[in-house]
Amino acid sequence: MTAIKPTLFRGAVFTAILFFVFSSIAGLAEARRDKTEETKNLKGIRFDEFWSKATEEGKRWAGDRLYVRSISSGSLRGFDRHDSLSPVWEAQLVKCSEIKESTDPGKRISFCKGKAITLRMAESSLTSIEPGLHIKRESTFRGVAVPFDRIEISAQAAEDAAKTHMRYHSGGYDNYTYDMKINNLSNRPVWIIKKACSARGISEMRCRSKEHWIVKIDAETGEVVK
Repeated sequence: MTAIKPTLFRGAVFTAILFFVFSSIAGLAEARRDKTEETKNLKGIRFDEFWSKATEEGKRWAGDRLYVRSISSGSLRGFDRHDSLSPVWEAQLVKCSEIKESTDPGKRISFCKGKAITLRMAESSLTSIEPGLHIKRESTFRGVAVPFDRIEISAQAAEDAAKTHMRYHSGGYDNYTYDMKINNLSNRPVWIIKKACSARGISEMRCRSKEHWIVKIDAETGEVVK
């Protein structure tokens, strides 16, 4: 049997490694192109459309025991969220079988024991995420949640209130993050509106530091949370 020379063996290994590296880079580049092409075709789902579906599904599942733990907007590279538009929305809904209210004066903390589901709505033209309305299976829940009807301020109204508070006028380079969470100390449902520069603004180098801010809005009253 003819022995393989060490130099030839090392050369073959080096060639194989280079092939693997360049194949991986090409694959990542192709994935980025696919994601960019995907986001070009997206229009976004308005929060009100998602919330209407969430209300319908939630009440069918939990009836008058329906509570909510959180709401969030999903993000995809190249899609700038604004005017309460997002390619993906998620909400964690809770069916409370037992509720314990805080006895501390001035507090409305509700500790809920029951079941939770995560409801997701994704735009129909998405390929990287299963489009349409989907409900993840039930899981045990123990934590802080608020009655569903306490969410009286929409994501759009929260965005508007945040811009008014910041005295901000859109320059066409907006990208917002919409998250509703429960303040564990006050049991207050709060929208967290984060403003960042859009993909277009970044590519055109038009971003300014003052265009990045975070404002919290009470999801029940519309007031700014200090």
